[in-house]
Amino acid sequence: MNICEKDIKISTLFTQFFAISGIMRTLTNSLSKDTTADLLVSAHFINEVKTMQKSEHNNWLINIENTAAEVAANVGQETVDFVLSKYGAKSIYALKSSDLSEVFSELYAIASDN
Repeated sequence: MNICEKDIKISTLFTQFFAISGIMRTLTNSLSKDTTADLLVSAHFINEVKTMQKSEHNNWLINIENTAAEVAANVGQETVDFVLSKYGAKSIYALKSSDLSEVFSELYAIASDN
C-alpha cells in the first residue's frame, strides 16, 4: 500500500467518524430536548406525590392520635398499647406507613364500641 492509499483510507475513516459523530450529536440533541421536558414533568409529578403522601401520612397520624386518646380515656392506655404491639410498634410514630389505616380502623372500632 502506497502513501496515497493510506491517506485515502485515513481520510475515509475521518469522514465516517465525523458523519457518525454528527448523527450522534443530532440524536443526542433531539433526545435531550424531549428527555429534559419528560424529566421536568416527572420531577414535578414525583414532588406532588411526595407532598400528597406526606400530608396523607400526617393525616393518618393525627387521626390515630385522636382515636388513641379517646380509647385510652374510655378503655385504658393498655388497650392502645396492645393494638400498637400487634403491629410491632411501641408508639404511634413507630408504625409503618402500610399499617396506619389498619391501626386506625382497629382503634376506631374500639372507640365506637364504648
